[in-house]
Amino acid sequence: NLFLNYNRQWGMHSLNAVAGAESYVTQGTAQVTSATNLVGNVQQLGSINQPPGDIREAYSFLNRENYIRSYFTRFNYVMNERYILGLSMRLDGSSRFLGDNRWSYFPALSAGWIISDELFMSPLAKTLTLLKLRGSFGITGNQDIGNNETLTTYSNEVDNRYGEAGLISGGTVVTKLGNPDIIWETTESYDVGLDFGLWNDRVSGYLAYYTKTVSDLLLNRRLPPSTGTSNKSIRENIGDMRNYGWEFDVIGTAVKSNDFDLKFNFNLTTNDSRILALAPELDEKGVGIQHSDEFWRRNRSGYRLGVYYMAWDAGVDPNRGVNTIYELDQEHFRATGETRQTGRVIPATKFNLENNKFYHQDKSPIPTLFGGFGFQTRYRQFDLSASFTYERGRYIYDYNMQRTTDVQRGQAVLRTDLIGNTWTAAHPNATYPELAWNGTYNWDWDTAQVDPMTNLKGTWVQRTGNYINETEQWSKYLFRADYLRLRNVQIGYSLPPALAHSLRMQSMRIYVSGTNLWYKAFGYEGWDPETGGNDLPPLKIYAAGINVKF
Repeated sequence: NLFLNYNRQWGMHSLNAVAGAESYVTQGTAQVTSATNLVGNVQQLGSINQPPGDIREAYSFLNRENYIRSYFTRFNYVMNERYILGLSMRLDGSSRFLGDNRWSYFPALSAGWIISDELFMSPLAKTLTLLKLRGSFGITGNQDIGNNETLTTYSNEVDNRYGEAGLISGGTVVTKLGNPDIIWETTESYDVGLDFGLWNDRVSGYLAYYTKTVSDLLLNRRLPPSTGTSNKSIRENIGDMRNYGWEFDVIGTAVKSNDFDLKFNFNLTTNDSRILALAPELDEKGVGIQHSDEFWRRNRSGYRLGVYYMAWDAGVDPNRGVNTIYELDQEHFRATGETRQTGRVIPATKFNLENNKFYHQDKSPIPTLFGGFGFQTRYRQFDLSASFTYERGRYIYDYNMQRTTDVQRGQAVLRTDLIGNTWTAAHPNATYPELAWNGTYNWDWDTAQVDPMTNLKGTWVQRTGNYINETEQWSKYLFRADYLRLRNVQIGYSLPPALAHSLRMQSMRIYVSGTNLWYKAFGYEGWDPETGGNDLPPLKIYAAGINVKF
């Protein structure tokens, strides 16, 4: 790293300037050796003192090799201690891109005005300690991809053959297609905010609005099996996305006296993430793309980021006792990429779950509102503090509930909620379908026959259907995971100063604390709304201690 710093102050003006450069190198090495006829005290480990003929291969190579170089400059100007202007520029280069795509400029601009220092605000000086208007604009870059995404890689393993091993030698195959044209992903950020302080900063905080537009998203596009590569995706700059919302934060002292103090804090953030555009051919067809490696989530222009994409649950058929879903209008989907219902309810067979998937447009694992609040209070020598966190608008898929409420082939322990809640002829409005081993029910869906009621292809038939759905997802197990959690709580007692001094101590405090002791879920009855499914929930932690200062 290299930095140059310049400061100057004249009259009511001050200027700070910084220029510099920095370089980062990430590098790793690996060594591979394989041999046969290993000997030694531990047969699994063998010995490195083998005759040359027993060593099949021995080589070493560099991996995780990555280089970043940056040049930057920054100017901060203040006039009369109330007008603030900032300007910066970065030039970043990454070895993860090729040619002219390696380098990109990233500017930023910020400005602030301390309104409370103006003469016309003097009548409010005792009440309004601080009022500052601020705003900023900036562009940042993202190169968080693999080190060789631009290169096509090959494998020449001895097993790369089609045919008899003794007749055909190993060949070279393509393992991954590279894309030499990928460029930096960029984020263009704007925000405007108002900072405030009241009654000599007894209450302070800010309110701000932000928007972030991400362009040239670096995503993996799935490739058809006909490409013949072992890696079924290629990295591309696909589309644009926007995040926007409000931020509010306030802290304050409600009461302050010799015997009693009470402080509080509260913060809230709203967030909406929308896909603005994908690749032209994807937007033209309206089909979207898979989100990351999660095939039950997709990205489509105009929708929230990573919305759930799965069959739409229609409950248990009261006459047949099987799970059902809503039918997808296939013709409309092929023409527009939009998912809408035909109005018919069909059995949730494995085939139907795979071929009747819907975009759940406003359901994503990303919360739309989150934040926290808390307080700190003291009464004489006793103190109490607590902090809470909350989320709203987030959805989770509970695969654990799916596996423990469906008999299938008996691979999972079933939950007690099934008792009295499964379909029978005498209990047609049950939550869960009839208990059936191996997903076998006497009702199926024939796509070739025409339904005489609707004149559409597909109708119920009485024959054995395949309901083994352990690898399929549908909205029966998609839940809203709003929650309020008591994150931390602590109770303490401090010795009176006179008593502490008599014991040759400056101070002594005894406390007990707890973490994640309580939560309230809204709309989710699974293991934990913050994690869901089989993931380990936040641990409950109990602690006690003594702080002594001599």
